[in-house]
This record gives sequence, structure tokens and C-alpha cells, in this order.
Amino acid sequence: MKKFIIAIGLCVSFSLFAAKAPDFTVTDYNNKVHKLYEDYLNQDKVVVLKLFFVACPPCNSIAPTVQQVYQRWGGGAGKVEFIELSTQTWDYNANVKTYAQGHGLTFPGVGNDGGSITAVAPYKTGTYGVYTGTPTFIVIAPNGEVNFDIKINTGDQSRLDTAIAQALRISSGGGGTGGGGNGGGSGCSKAFSISIATPDKATKVFLNDFENGNPPFELPGLDYNCEFQLPSNTSGYYVSPVNNTQLNPNENVTTADIVAIQKYLLGLSQLNNMQLAVADVNYSGSVSAADMGDLRKLVLGITTKLTRIPNSLAVCHDPKNHNEKVLNRVKIDDIISKSITNEFGFWKYGDVSGAKSLGFADSETRSSDYINIYLTKSYDAVNENYKYVFSLQKDKLIGIQFRLNMDVSKISDFKTSPQNSRDIGNTNFYLSPERKSITLSWSDPSIAGLDYSKDHSIFEFSSKEDLKIELNNQFVQEFYFTEGAIDMVINDAKLVIYDQAAISSKLISVSNTGQSYFQIENLQNRNDLSIQLFTQSGEKIVTQDLHHSSVRINSDNLPTGLYFIKAQSKDGRQELHKIMKF
Repeated sequence: MKKFIIAIGLCVSFSLFAAKAPDFTVTDYNNKVHKLYEDYLNQDKVVVLKLFFVACPPCNSIAPTVQQVYQRWGGGAGKVEFIELSTQTWDYNANVKTYAQGHGLTFPGVGNDGGSITAVAPYKTGTYGVYTGTPTFIVIAPNGEVNFDIKINTGDQSRLDTAIAQALRISSGGGGTGGGGNGGGSGCSKAFSISIATPDKATKVFLNDFENGNPPFELPGLDYNCEFQLPSNTSGYYVSPVNNTQLNPNENVTTADIVAIQKYLLGLSQLNNMQLAVADVNYSGSVSAADMGDLRKLVLGITTKLTRIPNSLAVCHDPKNHNEKVLNRVKIDDIISKSITNEFGFWKYGDVSGAKSLGFADSETRSSDYINIYLTKSYDAVNENYKYVFSLQKDKLIGIQFRLNMDVSKISDFKTSPQNSRDIGNTNFYLSPERKSITLSWSDPSIAGLDYSKDHSIFEFSSKEDLKIELNNQFVQEFYFTEGAIDMVINDAKLVIYDQAAISSKLISVSNTGQSYFQIENLQNRNDLSIQLFTQSGEKIVTQDLHHSSVRINSDNLPTGLYFIKAQSKDGRQELHKIMKF
């Protein structure tokens, strides 16, 4: 963007300074005479003036860079000529020649005795802009218009390149002082543009010579209009758009993306070029089961990023096509000749199902419905722990993902209950003590779909404590299934809890069978219960352990009236029962 703004500024400068360049005649250190208009401008050439002096430190440091630009624009053999003019009276042609030879400069140089002081003088008056010292670069168009004080440094030559290219395209106009000024642009035979077919756009566009090692160029936008001079042979140059935006690795990545890769690998569906680019999350150059594994780790939360990819967004040429040519750069000559499309796209790595929108009719339907996740909780009195069993009820399930919040450090005996090799196994779960959650991401290896019922446990575990379990609403709950030829996705779930532990939570039952004893039943067969008998006034008259399924307390000698029987377990549970003696 910065360079684009500068380019606009350069265009404006030609219109601001209507004064034409004054003609001059100078003699360089090789005794060659140079007439600005007669030799150059009237021949439709652009002249670049470098105002300098031999002892100027920045002039010395920039000299090799200026030579590079000169050579790139033809080294004087084309439509551009460079002339350096000393601004100091003590610099003579001999001094300028020594300076040029020391820096390997091949363009003409002029000292005081060659007429440099007279030629430089008009550019110090403020007519063309504020003169701030050396080095100063001036670009004169064929019609004599002046672009004054072009900035250049060793790391950025593009502004001078841009000014030269614009000067070459200046339309012919009236001549300047002392010359005809017939001027006229040379046109731009290699002009081209690219387009971006996706919502995410290119942040930068580079032209790189991957074959010959020439320096890269950066486009100011999506178009090239000779803002800088490319070599005459551009066969090795490629256009490479990039977008370095950093995104959340998990954003828009779900089990549906794993299913999309799976269906492609099984030959059940196609992927467009953009989908293939974003599916290659291990950056191997092809799509494989390894990419599915990396995505599943990301969805489960085992990993937090895709470590092999260079950026969050993949770039792809011809993104809507499905010819399986996944390219992140193409030759500029092919774009110029229009033998290929100029279209590129950017999409987030891993979001395979999202990239389907490019070039494919979407056969996937998102439903506003929800799926029930059933939790049956019971209490095992023998082992003195709670048992949690999870199930679903859905036909033709292809993929599932959900996350449950709970303290997983409290659970034990975690297991799945697969009925066959396609079923959900342990590797599809991630138990995170740090996150206090269980995450499931599974897809049917055959993509045929499996039928699940409420009596088919998909996973279960035990705990010594009564756990608080809830769905993580910040995580995408996703259920992928088929209905005929249509793929359906539901992104909502409800946790339905059947708390059998609460139904059978009583420790004991009490009865007055036979009137001569109190019968106490151990409902959960616990071996840690103690029984206490109290009068109505609170006097404790009996204490007894209940290690068996039942016990009797003799009531023959007790007076009639109301009594209380208290049961207490070692883990602190208590129950109080009332009973009458008649």
C-alpha cells in the first residue's frame, strides 16, 4: 500500500510542475557531448539526472545501487539514459572519472569543467521543488516534464523504477527550452493483472525469478503497468501473491473437514483446487491420511496449531477449478499471453468444507435441529462409585464432534464400546485435565454411515464422586450424517441425563414386621453402614453395623411410640427414617 501511495504521488508531481526542463549541453569525462533535448528527449528517451559530488558520503554509498538501476533499464542502449552532474566547483571531469571507475559506474559523468554547474543551477532554485542536497535524482520525461527529487535507497529501488516507467508513458507534448520535445511513451508490452476470487485478498504480490536468481519485485497492487523495468527475458519470473494474516488455527476447522478429505481419498467426491490446497495441512504437496490425523489432533485439542504450514491462509491459482493442479505461483509470461487464468484465491488451512463454495454446488445442508447426547448415571454400591454411560440415537452417522466440561482427573475406567472396527474407539477422544474436558472427534472410515441407538454405549467411565457434567457451548457440537444423497450437518446438541443414581439413592428401608423387631434392608449392599436407633426425645439406645443385606433390631422390650433409625456411611451420607412401635 505504501508503494501504491508513492506511485500516485509521482503521477501527481508531473502535473504539479508544469515547467519544462531547461536544455543543457555538457561534456562528460570521456569528452562526449550530451545535449538534453537533441540527443535524448527529442528521441523519445527519458533522462535521469543524478546530482552529486565526489566526496559526498551518501552519494558514494548509493552508487552501486544506481548502477544496478541503470543496467536494468538497458545501460544506455534503450529508452533511458543516466547522467550524473557534480554540484561542486572543485569537482572536475578527472575527479568524476576517478569516482566512476572506483564504483564501476558506466553512465556519463560531468564535472565543473564539463558544464555541470550550469546544468545543475535551475534545479536549486525551487522551481521544481525544494532542493535538499545530494544525492538528488531527477527524472525528465520525453516531453520535458520534470519529476524532482525521487527517493532511492539500497533496499528500495522501486520508486525510481516507477518514476522512469511513468515518464516513458508520458504523452508527447510541447517542447522544453531549446528543444522540440517530441516525446512519447514506449507503452508497456508486459502489462498484466491478477484477480482474487475469495473474500481474503492478497496483502502483497511479488514477481520472483525462481530460475535465474534475479532480484524480486513487489507490485504496488494487483496490476503491473511497467512501474519498474523487468528484464527483457522474463521466462523465469513468477507472480506470487501472499497473505500473511495470522488467524486462530481452530477457527472454522471441524470434523466435517476431516470427512471431506476422507471422501476424497475414498474416491467418493471431488475437491476443487482451493480445497486441495487447504487440505494439505502438513505441507507435503499432496493430500493424505496424515492430513486427516493432523486435523483431528487440532479439533480434539491435542495440538493448538498446524506447525508445518507457513501461513494461516493457503494461496491457490485457479481455485475454482478441479483439475488437481495446486499451484501457489505461476509464470507471468503465461498470464501475459492469457494461456492461463489470472485468478487466485486465499482460504484458511484446514477449512476444506468452507472452500467447497468455490466452484461447486454445495450438497451439504446445515440443519437448525439438535441431537440428544444421552447420559445414564448410576451408582454401583458394591464398588462404591458412580458409573456414567453416554449414547446417541441417530442413523447413518458419518462424523461426530462435541466437548463435555468435567473434572477428568476424577474419572477412572474410561472405555469405548465399539461393535465393529468402524465404530468409535479410544483414539477419537482427548481427555484434558488442564482444560477439564473430554473432546470427541470421530468419522466413519468407510463414510457409509453407522446407526446408533440409546442402548449402544459410545463411551463410559466411573468416578468415586458425583461429577458435574455439561456441554461446552464454546466448542462446535457437530453431527454429520446422510439422508439419501444429501449430507446433513447439525451444529447443536443437548445433554439428556438419566440419573438412576438419584432414583436408587436411598441407603436403607425400614419396616416393623412382626411387631417384635425392626427390619432394616441394605438397599445398596454397602459394607460401610452403621445403624443407630433413637427415641423420640433423641436418646440413642442402639448402635449396630450393617455389613449384610439386612439386619433386625429387637423391639420386644421397647415401649410403644415413635422411634428414629439413622443410617450413616463412611463417606458421610446420612438418612433418617421414622418408625412406630405399636
